[in-house]
Amino acid sequence: MFQKLNRLAFVLSLICLGLYFLATTWQASASFFKDILGTDLLNIIFFLSWATLILGSIGIISSRKNNFFVKGFITLLISLCLSGILTIMILLNESFF
Repeated sequence: MFQKLNRLAFVLSLICLGLYFLATTWQASASFFKDILGTDLLNIIFFLSWATLILGSIGIISSRKNNFFVKGFITLLISLCLSGILTIMILLNESFF
């Protein structure tokens, strides 16, 4: 079960990274999501990256094989970097909710 969590966290971290690059490079996508969901896309990515960080932490604790550990480590690295960048952007921009 924890291996599935590790895999899910890895896929979510790649989705978060893709959405982050989409939101920062293409302004039309950010306004599209803001019109539909009522909140900024970076806020959604922020919460999703924190959920990925928690799932990745649970997955890496139970990893017994090297490939699962490496995947979990990459997941944590992507999630921590993305969460840190988004935290700074949200605090400086004050666009939270």
